Amino acid sequence: MEILKSINLAIRFMLEICTLIATGMFGFSLSKNIILRVVLAIVCTAIIAVIWGLFVAPKASQRIELPWRILLEMVVFGIATMSLIRTNHVYLAMVFAIAVIINQILLLICRQ
Repeated sequence: MEILKSINLAIRFMLEICTLIATGMFGFSLSKNIILRVVLAIVCTAIIAVIWGLFVAPKASQRIELPWRILLEMVVFGIATMSLIRTNHVYLAMVFAIAVIINQILLLICRQ
């Protein structure tokens, strides 16, 4: 059982990284100017990273309690899903959203 819990946490980490990539792609898609594209990609990614780091991460300084943390997690993952849709990666967005839902259910069942 411990191996499955570890695998689930590793998948969660990959979903978090995918969230940063998706929001960065969204920021990059907002302009035609290459400098502005890079800046927007960095800013969008940084906003998500700061929110996650402050309120959701296990060692967050201001970690919020359940069920509010789950709600914030789903909002952030929802933003990533919408970012994928907005950048014309609809099927990837569907796979990502399903993976997030399954992962969250397993986290709750395993009390992680």
